Amino acid sequence: MAQKRIHLKILTPTKTFYNKEIYSVLLHSTEGEMVVRPGHIALTCSLRCGVIKIKTGTDEGDLLASIMDGFVEITPTQITLLTDAAEWGDEIDVERAKQAHARALANLKDELMDRERACRSMERAEIRLKLGLLKK
Repeated sequence: MAQKRIHLKILTPTKTFYNKEIYSVLLHSTEGEMVVRPGHIALTCSLRCGVIKIKTGTDEGDLLASIMDGFVEITPTQITLLTDAAEWGDEIDVERAKQAHARALANLKDELMDRERACRSMERAEIRLKLGLLKK
């Protein structure tokens, strides 16, 4: 009989962000989006910034969180996600995210700034802003 739940552990450098049994999770790898469910093949890959969707399969409902770059190790029974940072939507300061977005936009226009770094800052700000506004 197929397994109905898989363990998800999300770790940042400073804390265990999430550590529970779930039904599935939508992730953004460097190769594209993927949904991981119980019984998934073993896989290790890089993650890109994005909003992940956790289907808890409980009364808690679906959860959305922003994650920054990282890695994921998947086995048929467990998902271990290592990321630079993770936040729930209600933890995001929308005004601060708007300011970070404005700074990143100004840096993109500045020819003296590192373009790749400015683009990554813009991407992070947009993800945080999107999730922060969804949860307000």
